[in-house]
Amino acid sequence: MKILLPVDGSDYSKFAVKYLLSHKSVFGEQVSLTLAHVYPSLPGHISAHIDKETLAAYHAEQVESATASARKLLDAAKQDYKITSKRGDAGEEIAKLAEKGKFDMVIMGSHGRGAFSGLFLGSVARKVLAACKVPVLLIRE
Repeated sequence: MKILLPVDGSDYSKFAVKYLLSHKSVFGEQVSLTLAHVYPSLPGHISAHIDKETLAAYHAEQVESATASARKLLDAAKQDYKITSKRGDAGEEIAKLAEKGKFDMVIMGSHGRGAFSGLFLGSVARKVLAACKVPVLLIRE
C-alpha cells in the first residue's frame, strides 16, 4: 500500500506515525511510505530580500525540524520511507500530492501547529478531506 503521511512536527503527527506502525498488518507489510511537509511561502516583501541559497537553507531546516520526530520513530521501527516537501497551502498541496503521486491513502493527525490547534478538527485536515480524491485516515489521540 502506498501511503502519504503529512507531518509538521506536532504531537498529532507523531500519533499518526505511531498508529501506522502499530497497525502495519492492516496496511500490509509492504508499505510504501512518504512523509510530506508543506511549508508556507514567505511574504514577497521578505523573500525578495533573501538570496536563493539562504531561502533554500531556511526551508531545508523547516523540513528537517518538521520530520525529525517522525523519522526517529520510523527509523527505530526499521520502516523505510521517503521525504518530500512542498511550498504553499498545506491542505491544497497535500491533496494534490496524494492524487499526483497515486497514493492509496493519506494518514494524518487531526490537528497540527496552526493557531487554532485546539479546535475540533484542524484547518489543514478539513482542507485535505474536502479536496482529496483518495481515502484519508485522521488520527486523534
